[in-house]
Amino acid sequence: MHAAVGDSNWFSDAVRMQALVDGWAEGCKMAGRSGAARNPTLRGIVEARALCWPARPSADCPKALRITGDVKDGDAIIFLASTGVQTNGLSLCR
Repeated sequence: MHAAVGDSNWFSDAVRMQALVDGWAEGCKMAGRSGAARNPTLRGIVEARALCWPARPSADCPKALRITGDVKDGDAIIFLASTGVQTNGLSLCR
């Protein structure tokens, strides 16, 4: 999950924050997946009162086919072109 805010005070509302965490956990449970979160503060990019939760497609790769160590003969690594600098990259570009 990538949930960017314009001001870190967004996370100080305990009820709102718990709703976000509970919703994320329920979505992971429904999908049968685990999840991690990245919650940057992007002042000047995201409005102070907003939460930017970009959608991103992902393919489900069976665990047996995932590359989890050294790359071996026959492994395929696929690179996808970007449409430009995304929110995650924009914080680094600033």
